[in-house]
Parts: sequence; C-alpha cells; structure tokens
Amino acid sequence: MNKKGFVNLSRLILIFVCVICFIILGYGIKNFENFRYEDVYDLFLFDKTGLIAFYVLPALIGLSCLWALRFTASTRKTILIHGATIVVAIYAAEIYLSLQAPAPRGKILVDAAKSGGRAFDPRSRTEYVLDLRKKGINAYPYAGRGELLEHGTWKNGRLISPIKVNGKQVVPLAGISGKTTVLCNEPGTWLTYKADRYGFNNPDSIWDLKNIQVALIGDSLPHGYCLPDESHATPRFRATFPRTANLGFAGSGALEYLGTLMEYASLIRPKIVIWIHYENDVRDMELEKSSDVLLKYLNKGLYRQKIPERQTEVDSATMKFIDDFMEKHGTGLLGERRVGAPILAKMQQHVPKYKDAIFLRNIRNTFKIYFRKEDSDLELFRKTMTKAAEVVQSWGGKLYFVFRPYGDRGSDPFVVRRQYDYERKQVLSIVESIGMPVIDLLPVFKKKLPPMWTLYPGSHYTKAGNFLFADTIINRLAGDGVVPQP
Repeated sequence: MNKKGFVNLSRLILIFVCVICFIILGYGIKNFENFRYEDVYDLFLFDKTGLIAFYVLPALIGLSCLWALRFTASTRKTILIHGATIVVAIYAAEIYLSLQAPAPRGKILVDAAKSGGRAFDPRSRTEYVLDLRKKGINAYPYAGRGELLEHGTWKNGRLISPIKVNGKQVVPLAGISGKTTVLCNEPGTWLTYKADRYGFNNPDSIWDLKNIQVALIGDSLPHGYCLPDESHATPRFRATFPRTANLGFAGSGALEYLGTLMEYASLIRPKIVIWIHYENDVRDMELEKSSDVLLKYLNKGLYRQKIPERQTEVDSATMKFIDDFMEKHGTGLLGERRVGAPILAKMQQHVPKYKDAIFLRNIRNTFKIYFRKEDSDLELFRKTMTKAAEVVQSWGGKLYFVFRPYGDRGSDPFVVRRQYDYERKQVLSIVESIGMPVIDLLPVFKKKLPPMWTLYPGSHYTKAGNFLFADTIINRLAGDGVVPQP
C-alpha cells in the first residue's frame, strides 16, 4: 500500500472506531433510565465498572480518535498498532474463556472430598433414599419449599402448587413430619435427619416446651445445610438459648418466611424471632409472588393454611407427589445426579457460543459488566417485612433482622456483586425504617471470616462459618440484655 493509501485507510479506521464508540454512547444515553438507580449517587457507588464501560470509555475513545485525525501518518500508525494489539489481546482472552468448560458440580464435590481426605458417596439423592428404604427406613428426599412450588403448573399467569388436599392447593412450608429426611452431601457423604412433628430439623420435644424463647426463621443455614448437628449453627445457638425452635428450611424467600411465621411461630409465640435474610431472598420472591396462596399471608389479615392442624393430610399429599416424581424422573427434586464416569463425561461437554465472543460476554460476565440494572421487587419486600413486624408485635415479641451476605464478600474484598450491593443498601434501609433491630453480618465476615469457611466455592458454610454466624447473634442478644431461659 502506498503512503497516500495508508493515510486514507488510517483515517477511515479512526473514523470507524469513533462512530462505533459514539453509537455505544448514544445507545447508553438513550437507555439511561434502564441503567441508573433511583439515587444517581448509587450509580457511582455500586456500578463504577458499568459506568466506565458504557459511558466513559466510549466517550474517551471516540474523542481520542477524532483528535488523532490531526496527527501525522506515522503517529496514527503507532496508535493503530497499539490499539489493534489491545483489541487482539482482549478477544484472545474472550475466546479462551469461551472455550473453558465450566467445572461440573459433581466433579467439584469429588475433588473437594478428595482434597479434604473425606470419602465421597457417588449415589444421587434418590438412590440413597431408595437404599435406605431397602433397609426398612421410610426415608424421603428433602423437598424445598421453592423447589416444590417450581414443579407446579401455570394458569393465567399464576403458579398453582402441585400439592393438593381435598382438591385445593397447599404450599408446604416444611418437610414431611417424622420422616428420615435426606438433605445434602456437600461434605461427600449424605446428611440425614429425622424431621420433627411439623417437618423441621428439631428434636421433636421442642414443641412440648412451654415458653419458647427464640424462633429462627430462614433457609439453608438454620436448616442445617450441610453439616451434622454438632457442627451447624442452630445447635450452637441452642446451647446458649435452649428454648429455641428452628423454623428454617432451605429453598425459601421472604414470603415463605412470612408464611412460616404465621403458620408455626404464631403457635408458640416466641419472645424473640430471628429473621435470617440471605442475599438471594428478595430474588426468590419473584417466584413466590406468583402464588396466590403465599400472597394471602401478606394481604389477608392473619391468614393461615392451617398446615399444622392438618399435618397428616399435607404429608400424605406431599409424599405422593414426591414418590410419583421419583418414579417418573429418577432423581431428587434439587437435581443431583449420580457422579459416575458417563455422567461426568456428559456434564463436561461444552459447546462454546462464538457469537457471544463478539460482544465480549464471557469477559463481561467475569467482571460483572452489564448494561441493564437488575430490578428487585423491594416494595413487596417492604410490605412483607412490615407485616412480619406487625405479626410478631401482636403477641408482644421482638423481631431481629439478620443480614447474611454471600460468604465470598468476606473472603475476597474485590468481589463484584453489582445487583446485591445496591440491593443490600435498600434492604437495610427498609428494615431500619420499620424499626427492627439489625444484625449485619457483612462487617463481621470481612473482619473475622475463618480461612476454611466453605468446603469449596459455592458450598455452604463449614463448622467455623456456622459458629461465627451463631456466636455473632448470641453476642448481640447478650449485649441487648437478653438472658437465656433454662
């Protein structure tokens, strides 16, 4: 190419890049309402990467390209060479990420158990349940609240529970009473417990006690996922506060917590209710609010399904659904599969989406750089918490709100959780405006999180993590003058 041709080509490339940058910037400006938060300050506080990627960089690069048109041909050549090198490096990284097969959860479990010197049981939940039944133990797989509801049917935009009693839908809020329940196998071996008379992970005798002092409401952590009794948070808490009822059950959101409060806590009227909020609870409400039954807890006074009063009927309907499901699908409700060589090979098959590479989706996913702000139904959350406070106050109790963050917030100070950072601020603001005492575990996690707080990335807390959680709440109650009842 002669000198004149290169001069024209370099200008065309710079103009092309400039146009692309201003198109991106224009698109961002046009759709700014989809990107910004109610308080613009939150955009700078919680979404610097998105702001830079979609607004600052396009503007700077576009203006720089315009300015570079004034440079000499040799200078433009140097700029284009460096720019092309950067672009090639970025797309090389994108292609590399697109070719990486995500590690199958089964393989992660096997590797974690092996590295920890623990045995690994390759059976699926269903296989383990069936083996227990062969031994004469009438066991059932854990069926989470949300997981059961997800297997319902949709009608006119509403989600109908698959559990029916006398022809009417019921949304169970706990497990099957009195049954050996197969919960999880994150440590490598299957964890089971015998459910109490209402399907929770308690000694059944807890319901015979008078003057229950504390009730724990939440999902996987109070439920005991996935540790034996001596290692998880609820027994640790109960060692200080013996009169504690555990109403935690995995797979729940705030509407199901409210239902649990009204169905079960209202029977025992504890002096203190510990509402354990996990960061995905508001998101879980997206499914829950599709259920007319769950919305009745919010909108219909002191509505109750009266599950405890008809426990036998609800249990029978739930057992029938689970048995039919297991026979048809051959797997547990939470989707565990047998971790054998054929299954692992199938799980490791990965077909990269090359078209995603054009838009750098893998790199953007890695650094959580998205354009659209993900909305949460915070108004529904506000109404739910307001109702919960009113219910507990109706019997003279006190409701504590515990904010339980994703653990990796504490283990990695650079972790990016765009949607949850903003949501956390709003959640805490809502709860404080209602007047609830708040126990925020995020600062505790950042200061005191033990080295081995999970068995592997994405698993639940280890014994150390559970004890840190329980001790933080115990110390707060002690600081507030709450004296344990023997």
